[in-house]
Amino acid sequence: MENLTIQEVAPPAYTDFVLPFWQAARNDGQRCAILTIIGSTGSSPRPVGSQLAVREDGLTAGLLSGGCIESALVLDALRAIRTRTNYIERYGAGSRFIDLRLPCGSGIDIYFDTAMPDAIGNDILDRLAARQPVNLLIDTINHQHRLMDDTTQHPSQLIAGQYIRNYLPMCKLVIAGSGQILVSLAELCRASEIEVEIATTDRQTLKILQATGFDCQWMPRWSSHDWSALDRWTALAILTHDHDDEADILAPALASNAFYIGALGSRKTQTNRVKSLQAMGLSETTITRIKGPIGIPIGAATPPEIAVSVLAELISHWRQGPARNRISL
Repeated sequence: MENLTIQEVAPPAYTDFVLPFWQAARNDGQRCAILTIIGSTGSSPRPVGSQLAVREDGLTAGLLSGGCIESALVLDALRAIRTRTNYIERYGAGSRFIDLRLPCGSGIDIYFDTAMPDAIGNDILDRLAARQPVNLLIDTINHQHRLMDDTTQHPSQLIAGQYIRNYLPMCKLVIAGSGQILVSLAELCRASEIEVEIATTDRQTLKILQATGFDCQWMPRWSSHDWSALDRWTALAILTHDHDDEADILAPALASNAFYIGALGSRKTQTNRVKSLQAMGLSETTITRIKGPIGIPIGAATPPEIAVSVLAELISHWRQGPARNRISL
C-alpha cells in the first residue's frame, strides 16, 4: 500500500450505510477508518453525516463526493490507518490541497476516525437491528466516542470539537400484493438500500420473487398478519388487485406508526376504499393517511414506471418525515 497512487485506487462502491462493512473488516482482523463529513460550505454533493469506510487492505464502501476526490480520500485514509491518526481535513474550497477541487465549488470538512471502539460500533449495529435509533457523540479533539439515546441535543449544547452522528434504523418498505408492479418495486428498493418485507397471497408472485432472490411470505389471507406493528421508520405499499380484502390490511395498518401508507387503484377505487373504511368506523383524519392512487402522478403506464412513481413518493415522505433530522449536528 505504501506505493499506491491515486490512479491505482479504484473509486469506492456507493453505499449510504458503511457500518456493516466496518464490522466485517473488524471481524476479518482488518483495521478500518471511517471518514465522515462533519461540515460543508456551498452546495455539497453529499450531505453532512455521509461516510466512507476504508479497510487497511484498500477495500472501501461509501461516498463523500460525486466521485471526484474519493481516490485521494482512500490514500489519505490508508495513511491515517498506518499512523493510527485521527484528524480533520478540508477538501474543495478553502483546502490546502490546490489540486483537489470539487466541481460544485463547495468545501467539505472530513473527520478521519481510525479508532472507533469495536464495542461501540457493534452496539450501534445491534440497536439498529432492533429498530432503535442511536446517536454517536464524537469528540474530534480528544478522539473519544460515546453513545447517546434517541434524544435531541441542540448544537449550542455542544462544546468545541464535539460532533453528533445520528444513526436511524434503515428505511423499510412492507409490500403486500401481487404482480409485476410489486416485483419491479422490490428491485428498485434493493438498488436504493431500502429494506423490503414482502407478503403475497399469490403463488406465482411468490415463485417469481424467490427466483430473483427476495424473501417473501405467502399468506392464505391478509388477516393472518399483524399489520399494526409497523414502526415509524417503516412504510406500507398495498399492491393487490383484489380490493375486497384490503381492509384487512388497511384498518390495522392505520393504527400503526408507519410513516407512509399507499394503496394501488384508480381514483374511483380510492373513493370506494374511503367509503368502506368509513363504514368500519375509521375517522376521516385517519383515512387521509392513505395515499391513493399510490405514487406521484408522472403519467406512468408500465409496471416499472408505476414502481418508480411509488418509490419517488415513498422517498419524499421518508426524507420529509423520519429522515428529516437525521443529518448530524
